[in-house]
Amino acid sequence: PLYEGAVKAVQIALAGPQPAKLKGVLWHQGEADCSDPGLRSSYAQRFIELYRDLTCDLSLDPALPWILGELGSYLQQFYHSDGWLRLNRVFRDIAAACPNMAVASAEGCVDLGDGLHFDTPSQQLLGRRYAEKWLEYTRRMGRGFSLE
Repeated sequence: PLYEGAVKAVQIALAGPQPAKLKGVLWHQGEADCSDPGLRSSYAQRFIELYRDLTCDLSLDPALPWILGELGSYLQQFYHSDGWLRLNRVFRDIAAACPNMAVASAEGCVDLGDGLHFDTPSQQLLGRRYAEKWLEYTRRMGRGFSLE
């Protein structure tokens, strides 16, 4: 149901009375996966499958930029393991293998005290890093910045 709901929401946005244009995907997911060795080891395969399915089901440009956001190091204390670090390596490996993907660093980001979510300044910092990676990609691809 989550996948189908996400696809439907994007389809509605793209076909609305003032149709949206999908310019890229900001991906931030994996907190629960980092604590489970099985989910962690299958993450890359599951992510690439999701990427392919979304690209097909939404008829996306295969060159559409995807920016993957790292998990925060504070998860070490929350999960008592280095799974977050291992999953961040998976993100970097995926991006290295896919020319339309990049990774936004979460270095220096802190949680809001719950051991799970970024605090507001960290969200803002990560947002700037997502933007920087997207701009780097679009410049590299000769697309530049455009809201068209």
